[in-house]
Amino acid sequence: MEDVEEEVKEVEPAEGEEEEDEEEEKREIETLMKEEDINAVPEDVDLAEVDKLTGLPKANDLVVALVPMCAPYSAISTYKYKVKLQQGTLKRGKAQKLIKNLFQQQATKTASASEAGMVRNLPDPDMTNMLINNVRVLAPGLTKVQNQTKQAKRSGPKKE
Repeated sequence: MEDVEEEVKEVEPAEGEEEEDEEEEKREIETLMKEEDINAVPEDVDLAEVDKLTGLPKANDLVVALVPMCAPYSAISTYKYKVKLQQGTLKRGKAQKLIKNLFQQQATKTASASEAGMVRNLPDPDMTNMLINNVRVLAPGLTKVQNQTKQAKRSGPKKE
């Protein structure tokens, strides 16, 4: 009987070793999270819906919805889809169509199929309502989109 008890004591690690193993595992997890750029939120913290919004979704993020908004350009400079609005002569409806075409072109090039579908299905009234009247739209790649829409109008079916 005494032999069995001695063997059991040898197999069980000392309490200090268990704590060291746990600390080492925690450090390893923290380094992996830093490498993968994962920001863990404690389970007891309840995030508000506003805190879940992002302007630059990562490749592994699940995009649930798109929200059109109008804000100072400096506030949205890191966002994925953005245009700069200045005072001009373009009406809200035409500006909305132009912006939506630009975003659709950007989405087909860089985004997933579901995200491109969300851009395409973004309600026109939602975008139009957040725009201001008489604007000028500035964005990289905008002239290409404008030329494509002109070409599409010219090559459209002719009425006889």
